[in-house]
Amino acid sequence: MPSRCWVYSWEFDDCDMDTIQMFVCALYGNARIRKVNELRYVILQRKCGGDNAFKKSANFDLSALPPCLDCLEQHVKRANYQVAIWKQAHIPEPSIPNPNKGHGWTYEDGTMQPLRTSRDVLPKQLVDILESTVEDTKDSEGEDNSDVDETDSSDSDPYSDID
Repeated sequence: MPSRCWVYSWEFDDCDMDTIQMFVCALYGNARIRKVNELRYVILQRKCGGDNAFKKSANFDLSALPPCLDCLEQHVKRANYQVAIWKQAHIPEPSIPNPNKGHGWTYEDGTMQPLRTSRDVLPKQLVDILESTVEDTKDSEGEDNSDVDETDSSDSDPYSDID
């Protein structure tokens, strides 16, 4: 068990993530595996693959997978940030750091948004299969997205002056 409780600080130790990963693996029914990315791979192999290759025809709901390590870390950072704010509720003017600076949040389109991930969440082979499946579906449906407006919102970050 870590020597200090991570909810009393703005930061948390990486060693705490090992305990959190073991807990999440147990939640998804496999306490023998201790890493969420390894559990994701095992579940994908069991449901969609065999012989180290993913089947294009496999029908599997990806939302049934546990979060990847990076998504889990970002979620824990957001939860820790909120708890740290609550722990300072008794202070009239607490010193709260910028949520954009390593606390699992990002400023997009004029609002704070959760930073879901900063790395790839799926193996490249699966992304290729999913992309080809989507392209095949679009081709068969005759879908055209050329009229989609992708305007760039250049709202300034109101948290940029916070250290």
